[in-house]
Amino acid sequence: MKSPDSSIVYENILQLIEDNPNIQDEPCKIRLINWPFGFGSALTIFLNNTVYLKELNNDIMTEPIWNRNSKNFKYHDPSLSNSFYEYFTDRHHDRFQINNIKTYTAKSTPHKWMKTRWSWEDKHIQYFRDNYDLSEDIKEQVYEFLDEYQRPIYGIHLRSNIQKKKHFADRVCDVRETCCTLLEKHKNEECLFFIATDTNSYLDIAKSVFKNKAIYYKNFFRILDDRSDSVSSIKERPSLRFGYEILKDAYTLSLCDVFYYSPSNVHFLVRLFSDVKTIDYTDKMHNGVN
Repeated sequence: MKSPDSSIVYENILQLIEDNPNIQDEPCKIRLINWPFGFGSALTIFLNNTVYLKELNNDIMTEPIWNRNSKNFKYHDPSLSNSFYEYFTDRHHDRFQINNIKTYTAKSTPHKWMKTRWSWEDKHIQYFRDNYDLSEDIKEQVYEFLDEYQRPIYGIHLRSNIQKKKHFADRVCDVRETCCTLLEKHKNEECLFFIATDTNSYLDIAKSVFKNKAIYYKNFFRILDDRSDSVSSIKERPSLRFGYEILKDAYTLSLCDVFYYSPSNVHFLVRLFSDVKTIDYTDKMHNGVN
């Protein structure tokens, strides 16, 4: 059979499969270009596409290609051909050294089997853990940060309410009330609270509630308040810095004693790195704290 035209970029993997049904039975490599809407979304959708393809044919190899910026994705350094490996390492990268393997390129996009861009299961987490790891540089920076503090440390991701209103309207909650409730919950402990948020006004509230028990990364990019989306508000050129900061927050949360989260892809990123105990603080019907 004629070798595939490497210049063709398919709009999604379903179109790729339709035009090249042979990939269901033959070894091949598929380069998946990032979905340009959010760091966590891009990774979630890549893993969804990859696991779908692997279930179709286990001899398919996929490679993440993060080379597309947008209003909502500013994590690719334009001076690089692929920014993915600036954030992650591939445990089995030598598998791509096979000669004469057919190679295709498609955009990584959501599909009908995904209820939302936050659709993930244990199989997606396991695939990531089996094949990828966070860069050692990011890990070392997180270890250095945490080494300064005593345990226990409770991690909290304060997601902007503008994002909750867009995607999880029933999970909007008062930031001060959330922080006060968590402080009361752990009032008899000598503990610290690690605050992860992209919103400066939320960080200020958390600091005012937790006082000297609040720890966080200084000099991270954060928007002033929750009236706009953080990524689309970035005026600087796309930079690896923004991705590093997301991953440092997520990896730190994964190493906390408990992670209090609200639904988002930050929760997914944390789960990629560890099995830390997680509690949805916005879930009023079950185990939330509000």
